[in-house]
Amino acid sequence: MKKTLGLHDFREEFRAYGRGDQFSYSGLEVLFNYLIQLEEDTGVELDLDVIGLCCEFTESDLDEVISQYDVSFDSDYPDEKADVVYGYLCENTSVCGRTNDSIVYLQF
Repeated sequence: MKKTLGLHDFREEFRAYGRGDQFSYSGLEVLFNYLIQLEEDTGVELDLDVIGLCCEFTESDLDEVISQYDVSFDSDYPDEKADVVYGYLCENTSVCGRTNDSIVYLQF
């Protein structure tokens, strides 16, 4: 027996597991949409594993990614910074998407 979750339920499951702060409010929406699209693309229904998702995916702002992965960046323009970081992550892992302040991606 399976239960279909909406975005609100998805967020509530993270809170119920004590992981409500693992992702931002917008970051959880990005992750939710990514997982829904993955189900549609593969035709495989996923089981929700909050702890597993927290271990596999992360949300970081641009400066965190630049610092953590030593991304080369030599421009002062914020739009270029976002494009460089996003491009770097796309080349090295699966990217779920962006929020206004961060990127949600599969940890590597």
